[in-house]
Parts: sequence; structure tokens; C-alpha cells
Amino acid sequence: MVYQEGVIKVSHHFAGLDLGEADVLRRAMSGKYRSHKAFEKIRDNFFDNCKQKGYDDELSREVWRQIQSFGGYSFSKAHSASFAVESYQSLFLKVYYPMEFMVAVINNFGGFYSRELYFHELKKTGAVVHAPCVNQSNYLTCIKGYMFILALFILTVWSRSLQILLLNCVTKMECTNTCRILLNGWPRALSN
Repeated sequence: MVYQEGVIKVSHHFAGLDLGEADVLRRAMSGKYRSHKAFEKIRDNFFDNCKQKGYDDELSREVWRQIQSFGGYSFSKAHSASFAVESYQSLFLKVYYPMEFMVAVINNFGGFYSRELYFHELKKTGAVVHAPCVNQSNYLTCIKGYMFILALFILTVWSRSLQILLLNCVTKMECTNTCRILLNGWPRALSN
């Protein structure tokens, strides 16, 4: 058995459980079913049906043992297939479009590793990484040829609304007094 659906097939075809009982057994094996009494009833039905089909008790216990031992490691076939597709697509993008892939990971707020590792990976691809800049950065990291301008969201000292206010001021070239005060305070905010 490789997938949870294997539990359904074995319990239905081998032990003669109906598909509803087989699905309850699958859910119980994967830890998603909490009724102990219902599980015991299905186990008893499993062994009763095996006896009615003329299977040896030792064979029935062995099949049950295999189903039970598989329960802790079972995985849905649909999830397996979707993870396989996603893994393949991610690997393809990382190999053939490494800069764009790293920027997408950074803009997705990282993954398993720290942001610094993704910046390092980006530099290894030949990219020139620039620090966040009020005049050139967007809220997300952007690509301009081989030049990467880090996003304002990376500066966690600043709130998102403040970053958007700064971007709006810079893009509209409307630096109000508030914006000038914020821009003047930028180096002090970074040093804290």
C-alpha cells in the first residue's frame, strides 16, 4: 500500500467491507476519526468478513497488521500527485529562471529558510541586489534586468501603511511635510 486509498481497496476487496466502512477505516488509520467504538466495530466486521470468505486467521491478522502499520505513514493519493506537480514546477522554475524564482520566494515572504539565505541565493545567480530605496523600491522586490531592488516590506521597522504612504508620495512626487519628516527620519529608524 502506498496511498490511503489502498486501505479502502484492501478492506473492500479482501475483507468485503462496504465502501462506507472502508472509508471510516481509512480515516481512523490516518488519525482523522475519533470514535473508538465505531473503529472497534469495523475491526470486528473486518475479521468476521474474512472468516466468512474462508481466509485463514493468520492471513487475516497479517493483512490487518499491514493496514494498521501503514496507518501512521499513509498519505492521500490526490495530495501526493499535487505535491509532485508543484515540486516539479518549482524545480523547473528554480533551474531555468533562478532570479525570478528567488524574487517570487522573497515576495511570498520566504519559505523554510531565513530571508538572508534567499538574498544570498539571488546573488549566486549573478544578480546585483540593491538595498531598499525610497525612490526606486516598490512594496515588493522588483527586477530591472539583472538589478534587483529589495522591497520596502523588508524593513520590518516600518508599518505597511507607512511604506505605502511613502511610495505614493514618491511616485506622485508629492512630498508633503509629513512625507519629508518621515524621509528625514529614515536613517534613524534603520539604526534602531
